[in-house]
Amino acid sequence: MVVRFWSARTTELRLPEYLRHFNNHVLPHLRSKEGFLEARVLTQSDGVVVEMIVETLWTSFESIERFAGPDRESAVVA
Repeated sequence: MVVRFWSARTTELRLPEYLRHFNNHVLPHLRSKEGFLEARVLTQSDGVVVEMIVETLWTSFESIERFAGPDRESAVVA
């Protein structure tokens, strides 16, 4: 199993919008990819700014490369 991370920042006010987008668009896209296992959104807030780390779990580096291309760390999902 391999974990891939990406991070983002938003405000407390916009966090629900981001989570809706993640659940309605990003997660279905990820679930359609061979080798995808699961995803988690971790958040930390100072009361105004929310830092998010998204963990995605994959069966192998090869499955990540099929998803992201040869640069496994490149941003893929908007």
